[in-house]
Amino acid sequence: MKKSLIITSTLLIVALMTVTAFAWGPGQGKGNFRDCPRFDNQNNPGLDNLTQEQKDGLNALHQKFIDETYEIRSAKMTAREQLRMLMATSAPDKAKLNKLSSQITDLQQQLMDKRIDFTLEAKKIAPDFEFSQGGGKWQNKGRHSGRSGNDCYRYNN
Repeated sequence: MKKSLIITSTLLIVALMTVTAFAWGPGQGKGNFRDCPRFDNQNNPGLDNLTQEQKDGLNALHQKFIDETYEIRSAKMTAREQLRMLMATSAPDKAKLNKLSSQITDLQQQLMDKRIDFTLEAKKIAPDFEFSQGGGKWQNKGRHSGRSGNDCYRYNN
């Protein structure tokens, strides 16, 4: 009895350790962002071609963008959460859903307007640099710009 208890508990401990080791999945472990070409602007030739003044200007502009859009992004996140919670109820109110949906659309439009302003201002600072549509991030032309997988944009909103 005692021997089987020790064997069972040992197998249980090994199984738990194995499950936690595999729970992270590929690329999710320690040091994941060190391989990212946008981590602290390393290995990104587009940012390396900018002068320090341009980099500082872009960083200041980005911080301004984040500060100006904080309320919009916060309101949008709250509205999305309310929409999600309302949809989880057994009898969601269609009028409230439509109101929240239109509110999210309005907030998204405000955010897009700010992104356009950001990109136009950023082009004044670094005219030869290619900016993505995201507004809150920039990248060198030719690099991937999708939002799938383990994207590691430094400037994400």
